[in-house]
Amino acid sequence: MNMQALTEVSAIRKQTLRLKTVTPLLMHGDNNKQKAQTRGPSFKGMLRYWWRAIQTESQGLLAAEIVRFGGVGTSEGDGKVSPVRIHVQNIEETKRYPLKPHRGNNEPTAPGIPKNTVFNLELSTLRKHEDQLELYANLFELAVVLGGFGQRSRRGYGSLQIEGVTWSSKDEYIGYVEERLAKLAKKEKCIRTIKSDLPDSKYPVLRNIWIGKAEDDPETVLRMIGSETSRLKAEFKEGYALGSPGSKPASPLHVSIHQFTFGYCPVIVEVFKERSPNPRYSQQRGRLLQALGVK
Repeated sequence: MNMQALTEVSAIRKQTLRLKTVTPLLMHGDNNKQKAQTRGPSFKGMLRYWWRAIQTESQGLLAAEIVRFGGVGTSEGDGKVSPVRIHVQNIEETKRYPLKPHRGNNEPTAPGIPKNTVFNLELSTLRKHEDQLELYANLFELAVVLGGFGQRSRRGYGSLQIEGVTWSSKDEYIGYVEERLAKLAKKEKCIRTIKSDLPDSKYPVLRNIWIGKAEDDPETVLRMIGSETSRLKAEFKEGYALGSPGSKPASPLHVSIHQFTFGYCPVIVEVFKERSPNPRYSQQRGRLLQALGVK
């Protein structure tokens, strides 16, 4: 390696985020049946997902995604290496958690990292890309508040919070989200605010955020999410429209749990292609929102 290349490699710009698990994080590596583990690629995958969900331009989206996050080349563009790297503090756990906590301890379980576990996640770029580091940091902060990480993340598991960040009202939470959207919109062709009347898209986009009733502990909320989704699934059977494990497409509703100064609230984020969803889905979505205390 020549001296110029060595200088570029060592000229790294970094930003570290300190994260806390609100609910158990069911994230796994190679030994997925026996051990939970924090993994950089899993976090990067969700960063990529939420970047896509806030874009307003579907034309050339894949090529733009490859520029931001790397990829193997397509007909839309050459392969790229992502400007951002994610290094996460390695944590491994063997403690197990029921996948459907509302049904008791006889249900299937998975290894998870316990709630209130604090760990560091580092975003880094080469100096020549340092102007983009703030963009990735804002995007990661947005991803943390919009959904969870790992297995069962759309139903409450894997909810995280940036240490020191909390909200004293639901409006304050929405303001936090929109502040990050506004910062991202300065550099990206992305949505600037949460609007349910966005036009139909080829890709699922962020359309709605609802915040439900606060409880004293996250376990109560986690059981409530599982109970209500299971009840709707049993009632509608083949007509269930809110997603099931392995179903395509996956559930448009991401239900995570966040800590406010007055308790733990379910946060329901809708990522959907159509501006006007079909009546069956709308009915079931309304039932779930009501059950989770959305007014």
